[in-house]
Amino acid sequence: MSDAADTTPELPDDVGALKSIIGEKLTIIGAQTTQVREMEFRIAVLEEKLRLAAHKRYGASSEKAVPDQLGLFNEAESLIGASAVNEAAASETEIAVPAHTRAKGGRKPFDAKLPRERVEHDIAEAEKMCPCGSGHQRPKIGEVVTAQSDNEPAKIKIIQNVRFKYGPCHVCDGVFPDVSETSA
Repeated sequence: MSDAADTTPELPDDVGALKSIIGEKLTIIGAQTTQVREMEFRIAVLEEKLRLAAHKRYGASSEKAVPDQLGLFNEAESLIGASAVNEAAASETEIAVPAHTRAKGGRKPFDAKLPRERVEHDIAEAEKMCPCGSGHQRPKIGEVVTAQSDNEPAKIKIIQNVRFKYGPCHVCDGVFPDVSETSA
């Protein structure tokens, strides 16, 4: 005989005792079945969380429509019918939106009533000479003005920093001869 047959306990001959043993075993089996169902549900939840985490990490990063979601909110269309919706869309007129201009960015200018002090920053006289070798000075073609506020107790003034811009002289018009050609 097998080892399993040797370890089987003796069963009583009384029917009531057998029924009580079977009842105990069914109670244990019922509790185990409930535990198995709970574990299966927990496994399903954890598998779904794992699938979602993998999708977030390795899936597409941009939002794209999932085919299942396209018909998610179609209750109104299904109740009214697609033909009524198409007719309503065709009868709508275009909506005119008035044009607007965007606000200009940057800092607001200082008040014109505030006193101003002009500080000019110029380059050296040697740097004003045109590099073409004509000996002419480069003319001023503009200036860049930046403003900063100087706050002293009970006194505010605006300091204008002016930096002059220079262009080419009237002889060369910005076309400089190549140094290697003149030395040859």
